[in-house]
Amino acid sequence: MTDHDRQTSQDGAPSEQARTDSAGPAVGRKQEAAAAESLRVRSSGGAEFRVGLLRAERPDAPVALVVPAMGTRARFYTPFAHGLHRRLLHVAVSGL
Repeated sequence: MTDHDRQTSQDGAPSEQARTDSAGPAVGRKQEAAAAESLRVRSSGGAEFRVGLLRAERPDAPVALVVPAMGTRARFYTPFAHGLHRRLLHVAVSGL
């Protein structure tokens, strides 16, 4: 059985475990419900990009900045960002 087989049901849809697995790019409904605040940022050179924010309860908490690798969409890092947020950090994910 391949990893793909374990993560899909017989009809080819992602399994419940795959949708809620915090180790990969699939995101469960509970994690999606805690959607990030989104800001548009403009650089001094005029380039614009979006930054998703997950704010910690404490305003003075450290901030983790997640910058996606080339060719990888920011949403791939959503489970990682939520894991950092659960550890009481502010998390900013750049969507270049």
